[in-house]
Amino acid sequence: MRRKLRKLIHWEQHGFTVAGEASDGVEALDFIRRMQPDLVITDIMMPNMDGLELLRQVRSEGVDCRFVMLTCMGEFEYARKALELGASGYVLKLSMSIAEMEDMLHKTGKEIARSTQQEQLVLVREFDRYYRQLRDALSFGNTGSSPSAASAAAAPAPPAFYNRVCLMSFLSAQIKLTGETVIESGDVASSSKIWTGTYHADGITTLFFWSNDEITLRAKPLSQSPVKGVYGQSVSPSLLREEWLLQLQLINKRWYEETCGLADAAMIQAGDEDAAAWGSVPFTPSWKKEKEIIAAFEQARPQELRTALSAYWQELREHRVPIAQVCQTARSLDRILTNIAGEAVSAGNLQPEQARSHEELFKRLAERANGMMGQMSSEAARQDTNHPEINRILDYVERHYGENITLKGMSRIVAMDEHYLSRLFKQKTGETFICYLQQLRVKKAMLLLKETGQPISEIGRSVGFPNDNYFVKTFKKWGDVTPGQYRKMSQQV
Repeated sequence: MRRKLRKLIHWEQHGFTVAGEASDGVEALDFIRRMQPDLVITDIMMPNMDGLELLRQVRSEGVDCRFVMLTCMGEFEYARKALELGASGYVLKLSMSIAEMEDMLHKTGKEIARSTQQEQLVLVREFDRYYRQLRDALSFGNTGSSPSAASAAAAPAPPAFYNRVCLMSFLSAQIKLTGETVIESGDVASSSKIWTGTYHADGITTLFFWSNDEITLRAKPLSQSPVKGVYGQSVSPSLLREEWLLQLQLINKRWYEETCGLADAAMIQAGDEDAAAWGSVPFTPSWKKEKEIIAAFEQARPQELRTALSAYWQELREHRVPIAQVCQTARSLDRILTNIAGEAVSAGNLQPEQARSHEELFKRLAERANGMMGQMSSEAARQDTNHPEINRILDYVERHYGENITLKGMSRIVAMDEHYLSRLFKQKTGETFICYLQQLRVKKAMLLLKETGQPISEIGRSVGFPNDNYFVKTFKKWGDVTPGQYRKMSQQV
């Protein structure tokens, strides 16, 4: 009967492939557990374990597959029980025709397709939620937590039972890679079905491969992949959290390097015992370095800006700062420089997660800053007033507002009488010199309060206020609120 079914029915035309066969219920149960087929066609009467008991066992173990029962005329009561247990249908062996069997396949195939689509949608949502919860339990990247701190959070349980899981983590920039394409290429394989999943955050994509049997990987093709990342051998799902955390740490090391390809996580560790420290050491951003970058940008000194930015990037590398935190640092600096440049400058979006290395992100940020400085210089070439000496003062104040600036000092720069300059400045700008300077300093302070975590007192001194009281009083005069209140309101927006 088995030989006849395999030979005479055109399985592929109905969307099926014969996965295997068994001579009795015990052998069939073992096969079903391993392969989890979509459809089982079984005789009711079999040695060792009959078809009804096989159906009961499979249902009790939660394996989701359709059953079509083969039976004789005198076994109709058994067929009825099979339907009660959830069989999709039955076929009488004595009168069975190829057309009847293919009709049953067509009907069952539609049921499987509808059910599979619904179940997969539900399972995909459950796995997506599981990946988010597990990633949160790692506490990695955003705060620079160490592995010991991450292990304190409870890991959630997977939404479906699998015996093995394999991970690949790589930089998402430019090249897209999916679990399906990796399986189609043969670089990941298993004797059982593989369920794939994807999680993306902070410029890193992780692919998950789940199976009930061992998962094998082809190392050479993976090492020649155009993406930059790491992969690990299959592990028990109970070790998934540790494996994922390790890969996120190791991919930081890869990000600081210029090499491409997927590397074996175990080999990276073997070659560098300290490799897992990349991306796991807490780091506090250096406001001193950021202040040097901002000052060089405001004063349109490209070489000093590049030097300061390069020194900051080297510090990030020495501290092995996680990718997510470096990207956040770059994004914050870019926002500050863009706001300083003003609306006249069009610079687009930095998109730091698209950088494939630490060095590439540095180059992107440096080039954008230089471009914005060039646009600022072109914009500054236009006179704000019709008096060249007043324009010289406006330009000087814009570049040196953080220093000790007085009207007397400005009069020396333009070789004018101090009282005459005071009247001329108000005539040409509509503001007294001191009011103009105070408003400019408050405007710069607002930007720093909103975009940085620098202490308020340091911000006050950096924009030119000699003490905290004077800073708070002047800020409230032009901003209607205190610096602390402004920072709190800007964080709530």
